[in-house]
Amino acid sequence: MFDRQYFSNIDKTNRITIPAEFLRKLGGVKTNIVIIEGSEACLYLYPFDLDVIKQAFGEIPSCQTVQIKSFGRIQISDELKKHAKLKKTIIMVGCGDYIEVWDIKKWEIELKKAKNLLYHEIARN
Repeated sequence: MFDRQYFSNIDKTNRITIPAEFLRKLGGVKTNIVIIEGSEACLYLYPFDLDVIKQAFGEIPSCQTVQIKSFGRIQISDELKKHAKLKKTIIMVGCGDYIEVWDIKKWEIELKKAKNLLYHEIARN
């Protein structure tokens, strides 16, 4: 289970480094993972085979299978980077059986929205 948050950077060649804890849970270096567009401006990283993901979700508009390289690095396609609006600093958020990757500024906006919804819900009750 992925259940923590880690900050990282995306470099000029679209590489990010997966934190050691996530790397162990994904299976380590040379493991293949699938990156798909998230429903918001984020990416989902799955430790599953693409066929398993297609069975669960059907056709996926934009996805990429990558092998984890040395030092836990993965390279994200330009298309997926653009979808998630990744700039420099990113946050990787453990969400149970997958990891979300967000640009830090977008994450802070979404987190603020979620807190506001929660506060309004509490105030209504």
